[in-house]
Amino acid sequence: MRLLRVALNFLRVKRASNPEVNPIGLGDPPIRPQSAELHRSFRIITKRRLKVVVSGAAYVAARATHLICRVMGYPAKQKLVILYYHAVNSEFRENFARQLDILKAYYDIVSADNDRITESSRPSVAITFDDAFESVLDNALPELKSRCMPATIFVPAGVLGRQPAWDMEDGCADRGEIVASADALLAAASDLIQFGAHTLTHPHLLRISAEEARREIGDCRQQMRDIFGMEIDTLSFPYGEYSSAIVELCREAGYRRVFNSVPATLDPASAEFVRGRILVEASDGPLEFSLKISGAYSWMGYYSNIRQAFRNGHRIA
Repeated sequence: MRLLRVALNFLRVKRASNPEVNPIGLGDPPIRPQSAELHRSFRIITKRRLKVVVSGAAYVAARATHLICRVMGYPAKQKLVILYYHAVNSEFRENFARQLDILKAYYDIVSADNDRITESSRPSVAITFDDAFESVLDNALPELKSRCMPATIFVPAGVLGRQPAWDMEDGCADRGEIVASADALLAAASDLIQFGAHTLTHPHLLRISAEEARREIGDCRQQMRDIFGMEIDTLSFPYGEYSSAIVELCREAGYRRVFNSVPATLDPASAEFVRGRILVEASDGPLEFSLKISGAYSWMGYYSNIRQAFRNGHRIA
């Protein structure tokens, strides 16, 4: 029922400000295609809608399981879902603010590295941003700070103040973004805003040598320590790519926790070194956003593991 209330409230507010809002709640895609990109845009929207359908079914199944456990007297376990954004453009700042209002109304907002069980009966959500874009400082942080909501920004320390030069999909809206400068990040620092590492130059860690990966992971932590004058003990993997060897390099570099891009519903008290996150767009509509924050997209983590196991088996064969 919480999901339905969240989606309906979000949709009611959004329709008031925009009568042409997508009634199924997917919102506008983050990339507005030109004629040459229509096929790609159609494919993206179709995949998003399919994920919403599957996640909706997963949500119903999870709620049914929860109710059965309550009837049988099993205590409910507290859960944590970690969100990650990239850019938050001014075009979607109002929608982003509505997303935060939904979170504040129904969830406890904690830091991404939180490892404590709260006394509240409400589920917990953590908010993170990859790439440290200027648009996040300009549009997201004021909305977060006005609501006293904590967040973590993962910083590619070797490209501060520059346009991203790393690989992006054709037509990706983030191509026009600028990575914030060291001075801008220092000015944004507060008790609510934490910083984590995102490597030096945002490489594909699985495509470079072990020595290069060690430098990207370790030197980023050192540079950020020099910039911010504090220990940096969290890292998110560029593109979400990692392996057991990469994880070990992170441990050697002194990180306390690292984050991938595999959707997961977490136990906040777990000592797991690697934590999963779900991608959220500032343009996400009410139904899609509500499913994501509820943990209903966690099935994608199992799907990803099965697909990877199949690929590995296929290579062996």
